[in-house]
Amino acid sequence: SYDVKMKRIDAARIFYLHRYGGIYLDLDFTCLKPFTKLALPSGVAVFSHQYPMHLVAKKSDAVANNFMATPPAHPLYGFLIRKLVLSARKSLLYATGPNFLTHGIVAFITKGGCNVEVYMQPGIYRGHWSKTNNLPCGNGTDAQIDFCSQWGNANASLLATFWTMTWKGVK
Repeated sequence: SYDVKMKRIDAARIFYLHRYGGIYLDLDFTCLKPFTKLALPSGVAVFSHQYPMHLVAKKSDAVANNFMATPPAHPLYGFLIRKLVLSARKSLLYATGPNFLTHGIVAFITKGGCNVEVYMQPGIYRGHWSKTNNLPCGNGTDAQIDFCSQWGNANASLLATFWTMTWKGVK
């Protein structure tokens, strides 16, 4: 019953990860290093953004939903699924997007939930979501990705995102 398609897409990520687990990446990412370089602790849901965990509660967009890694049936995802109905009529970012995810993680932890890790940048990727193509990766040409891989190695980033924001055009 979502009023826009992007809410259904965001919600589908949560259902899929709850059922199957795994690693979710938006399509505008490129890998700079193998995922074996990322510490994915057993039983832990992993996210990334630019703020340390103690600031997540103070920043409404602290945790992006463009990268998520989790084992199947992690309790955070069941918690988020139950919250989807309550947020359905809100704007996209608060209904199913990064603000929803951030608030959900904070509420889950506040209620005693555990095994959630939010990596500070540049552990997963680098660059704030409001800056379009602010990294040397540009638009993802082969030469830009080669340069970005070297840059990522120097800055400890596993991934690079091009922040194409194609979700803004989804009706």
